[in-house]
Amino acid sequence: MEEIQTDLSRWTLILLHNFTFTATERPFIEKLNDYVTNGGGLLFLPGANNSMPLSPEARNLLPAPLARMFVITAQPVFLNLDAVPDSPYLSALRDPSGLDLPPLADSFTPRPAFDSGRTLLQGKNVFDEPVPLVVSHRYGLGRMVILGSHSFWRWNLLTGRDVLTPFWLTTLYQAYPNLRTQSGQILVDGYLFEMYEKARISYTALSTVASATASGVPLTVSGPSKQETLWLQPSASTSGEFEGHYTPVEPGEYRIANAAGDATAEFVVESSSLELHDLRQNIEILQAIAKPTGGSYANQPAWQNLAGQIPSTALVREEEHTRFYGEKWWLALSLIGFLAGEWFLRWRKGLP
Repeated sequence: MEEIQTDLSRWTLILLHNFTFTATERPFIEKLNDYVTNGGGLLFLPGANNSMPLSPEARNLLPAPLARMFVITAQPVFLNLDAVPDSPYLSALRDPSGLDLPPLADSFTPRPAFDSGRTLLQGKNVFDEPVPLVVSHRYGLGRMVILGSHSFWRWNLLTGRDVLTPFWLTTLYQAYPNLRTQSGQILVDGYLFEMYEKARISYTALSTVASATASGVPLTVSGPSKQETLWLQPSASTSGEFEGHYTPVEPGEYRIANAAGDATAEFVVESSSLELHDLRQNIEILQAIAKPTGGSYANQPAWQNLAGQIPSTALVREEEHTRFYGEKWWLALSLIGFLAGEWFLRWRKGLP
């Protein structure tokens, strides 16, 4: 702490955990306020020491969000990603395999509640009440990020998955967006793509500042209408290289950049239809359509045997119809003519 107190401007980000703001720390408290006001980043994780009342002197010196004491609530807190639709943690914590993160053991609630910050990540307790887990504050030219629990380690321990790396990286970026974790080169396997065509993206790290980034690299993909975070995973064959795929869904220009902004790549997407991109038959759908009517799917080679599958048994049908002779005018006239001829012949012969 003595080394830090000498010149806080040497550090781009300061992390404090369970720090006691006592009278003996007054020089550091004064410098901390100026440090954040002038553009520094502060990440604060409260603990048991922060539940005690502050002296009026310390309360006046500290940045306002830190001058509030925190109440430790011993209750499980479940992650609620859907509570903050624009949360920067959505892509980092939403597992496509549907992994349910275990609840956190407890939470810290400030006294009074956060009223000037922006909630970035939220949870809920057993009573379905909202619990802030990560809150960001703008203070002067700097930023402060305050966490609402100290048991995030449970996510890794109880799931066996590395959930904390993307969580802490995202948290660090929120506390200080210009924080440099890696410098490298971004490569895309082409420049011109069609809609729905997967683009392979790789990132080669030239130097690693934070060892935690070895398990993943977040890149920002800026498209025609939105920005997305793409997490690249370590390459299985090349050390220091990360790779992943991105599927564009709208035409236009795309730009990819790392968190520091010193590595970028661009590509263009042309308009196309999904049907023209993949002309292969969907055999499962064709079979499902034919099945209800007793039919079957047949590809081109099967056409040769199609004629043999058609039943060839002759069918004999007998139908009985009753027809009135007068329903056709020519049939009625012919009948009258035949009867008149018979009567004339019988009259000439003298027959009755």
